[in-house]
Amino acid sequence: MLQDLSFALRSLRLRPGFSLLAILTIALGIGINVGMFTIANGVLWKPLPYADSERLVKLSEMSASGGLNCSYPNAEDWKRSSGAFEDIALERPFPAVALRLTGSVESVSAGFTHANLFSILRVQPVLGRLFTAEEDAPGVEQAGVITDRAWERYFGRDPAVIGRHVRALVAMEGQQADSIAIVGILPPGFRYENRDLWLPLNRFWGSIDALRGNHWFSGVGRLKPGVTLERARAELASISRDLEQQYPATNKDVRAVPESLVGFYAGKTRMPLLLLFGAVGFVLLIACSNVVHLLLARTVGRSREISVRLALGANRLRLLRLLLAESLVIAAAGGAAGILLSLWAVKWAIAAQPRLLPRASTIHVDASSLLYGLAVTAATLLILGLIPASSSRANILEAMQSAGRNETGRRRQRIGWGLIAAEVAMASVLLMGAGLMIQTLRNLTQVNLGYQPENVVAVDFSLSPFKYTRDEEVEAASQGMLDAVRSLPGFVSAGFASPFDIGGNGMLPPVSLPGRANPPTPPMVPATVISPGLLETLRVPLRAGRFFDPRHARKEEVIVNQEFARRFFPGENPVGQRIEQNGIQEIIGVAGNTRLQGPVSQDLPEVYWLRTGGWGNGTMLIRVAGSPESMIAAVRDRLKRAESEITLASVAPLQLAEEARTALPRFTRSLLLIFAVLAVLLAAMGMYGVAAYGVAQRRREIGVRMALGASGGNVAWLVVRQTFSATVAGVVAGAIGGTLFARLLTSQFYGVTARDPWIYLAVLVLIVLAASLASLAPVFSASRIDPAESLRQE
Repeated sequence: MLQDLSFALRSLRLRPGFSLLAILTIALGIGINVGMFTIANGVLWKPLPYADSERLVKLSEMSASGGLNCSYPNAEDWKRSSGAFEDIALERPFPAVALRLTGSVESVSAGFTHANLFSILRVQPVLGRLFTAEEDAPGVEQAGVITDRAWERYFGRDPAVIGRHVRALVAMEGQQADSIAIVGILPPGFRYENRDLWLPLNRFWGSIDALRGNHWFSGVGRLKPGVTLERARAELASISRDLEQQYPATNKDVRAVPESLVGFYAGKTRMPLLLLFGAVGFVLLIACSNVVHLLLARTVGRSREISVRLALGANRLRLLRLLLAESLVIAAAGGAAGILLSLWAVKWAIAAQPRLLPRASTIHVDASSLLYGLAVTAATLLILGLIPASSSRANILEAMQSAGRNETGRRRQRIGWGLIAAEVAMASVLLMGAGLMIQTLRNLTQVNLGYQPENVVAVDFSLSPFKYTRDEEVEAASQGMLDAVRSLPGFVSAGFASPFDIGGNGMLPPVSLPGRANPPTPPMVPATVISPGLLETLRVPLRAGRFFDPRHARKEEVIVNQEFARRFFPGENPVGQRIEQNGIQEIIGVAGNTRLQGPVSQDLPEVYWLRTGGWGNGTMLIRVAGSPESMIAAVRDRLKRAESEITLASVAPLQLAEEARTALPRFTRSLLLIFAVLAVLLAAMGMYGVAAYGVAQRRREIGVRMALGASGGNVAWLVVRQTFSATVAGVVAGAIGGTLFARLLTSQFYGVTARDPWIYLAVLVLIVLAASLASLAPVFSASRIDPAESLRQE
């Protein structure tokens, strides 16, 4: 075999153009496949950095109003009644904890949880200990566990931090913690839900077991060995039905939703990544088809050599090994180059969207990527190896005749056109997918958001709770912040909001209508606390009533949007009506629908609560006359000078947050378009190769036709007829396949259907244009054939 490989290398060196084209084509196909596998594997399939992570389950609930977090009493009932779980733990991610450190106050991302969370995640501290179940109770000394990241960032990896009491403030339902004893440090690399400080749950919520209707918590469980997720779903569904019967007031239509932890983190990226992973498979098949035809043409060109070897007594198996050696060299070289290409492709994809891909920091070409690359290379070799296997069946007499002008040559040409039709079909499917994503993104960008994010700077801030301990001090500091930004050049207006997260759900308190019939389980409606002037700053239109007026504002006033009015007061004037959401509230105005909450493609009901006092934390929104990017440094400087102990978590144009909502479709569109263009280019190269090979095979026939008076148009039609026949067949097959493919991906599209005629027309035009360009050179070559010279050569 080594001798065969040596001969194959020498043979390929004699044909550098053929060799380089074949290797680069395979490298392109394998490279983007390995790169896409690496990304998909890192997001969808790679185990999480917890022991036996495949048994970890994320728990939430679903109601008629939509998705919910977990109710504490419900979760306790799951734990008692289900036999599928080893254990279940809850955690709550807010509020942040303010730590008084040497010379600074830091707002630390905290998680409040039961002590069993760490045993569920199979984690042990590298220093100190974990807090215990006994410490997870009101009135017990506060104990906390920090991550390795927090240990380095806030304490400089000082081992003496264990046992240290750190001044802290946890403001929650009137409770405060004056200090926290750091009892343990979690191992390097351990991160769960991006929390840096873990505190006992019940220490801060002493009566949560009685609040069945409050869905405040995120749940995680560990399945028992051998228990499937399907069994857990069935058990929790049965328990949820029992709880509905026992507690109809709070559990009507509420169901537990278990999901694998890996699947939870993958979230909305799952379907787009699977779509792109399938797309690169098509590109690889098209690349292989092109190389298959190159090898076909080369094998036919060597038919005389093959015949002589057979006539001299060469063994067919030996001949097959010789031809297979060339395929092996091409596949191996292409695979190696492809893996190198994938290193760059993965880095580029992650750099393009670092926040879009879950676990992006852990995604890199690793051993599993290399194994996948080897598997793809082996599959490529198998495809390319079919060529010498079929070629070795040529008999000696056929091969001794003039190459290509026999039935064998015509049969191989038909195979070539069949491959081209398949390439065109796959390229058409990718073009249809890219076209649908382009139209989807166009539709999303044309959605009326209901507010104007342009020229707005969003500032996420928190004031030091150690410095500002009274309401009047917080109010004065908030006014100082407003005064500081009012002096900015180009300042227009400003306001506060909390919680403010573009695309998030804000708070989700239930809503009911006093004195009217209400459903057993009141619907959850997003609510945001705002200051007077906030809606005006965002340019939200007023549809009825009035906005909040700081001169005579009352805490019990609320503003609702049009969708809220339509759902809760159909055919009525909602202004002056009362609702119950965190107390009895009076509607004073109706604002236009905005897409601040939830998906950009949906109108959701929204409620705006009024806060008349100060703002210790939240988001400050500042509208300016010029570019918000140019104001960021000035905003930071003014606020820092106004309040020395202010923490600015983020200062950025609001437009960036809005654009982030379309980041996933933009990412999908960009990659799918790249893959579709590559597919079309490869298909066009294949068309050119098959057409040029056909001209070479039919040179004598074309010469005879021209000698008998055939016109240039007749010769051109002779060349392009098969090209366009294969193209039309491929486009029709691709349209059928693309329609079926698009139906599976309906959830990824917005405002467009799989039967959009303009998409079909665009695909047809692009493919026909590619076929026309690919046929130009072969047509020109055919028209230059000299009939006399062609016949004389025969």
